[in-house]
Amino acid sequence: MIFAGIDPGVSGAIALINPDTRFLEVHDMPTRDVRQNGKNRKRVDPLALLDLLESCGDDPIRHLALEKVWGMQRDTPTTAFGLGEAFAIASTIALVAKVPHTLVAPQTWKREFALAGGGKEGKAAARDHAIRLLPDHADKFKAVSKDGRVDAALLAIYSARKLGGAAI
Repeated sequence: MIFAGIDPGVSGAIALINPDTRFLEVHDMPTRDVRQNGKNRKRVDPLALLDLLESCGDDPIRHLALEKVWGMQRDTPTTAFGLGEAFAIASTIALVAKVPHTLVAPQTWKREFALAGGGKEGKAAARDHAIRLLPDHADKFKAVSKDGRVDAALLAIYSARKLGGAAI
């Protein structure tokens, strides 16, 4: 039984986990280049994301936890719009793929793992926690710049715990 987690955004990721076998697959968010206002910008690739969600074959995704995001005051309008667009794409693709999903606020899933806040300390604590829970997959979380992988994996574990009763 597969559970999934998505940290939306162009630097986000998607994680697929089977808590029974400890199988874990983590993918950086698929992106495509879009020309906008004379600049190349990365955007989430909806078709590639759909392929990832449908790639589970005989063992479909039982549930997906999608991080509920919103713009912050410190975000530029371009950043806030990009994050909102990525969230809308991920949410829509989950619907198109007919994957049951729940929107989960960052505070909610972080509370499940006793993680506080963001920033460098919060990201390091999340990475350490993911490695403790999944030591055989520590190599997937090594790159500090790929914190979306950590968040997606923890979201997948959150989904497995809350909706699958998994003891992971």
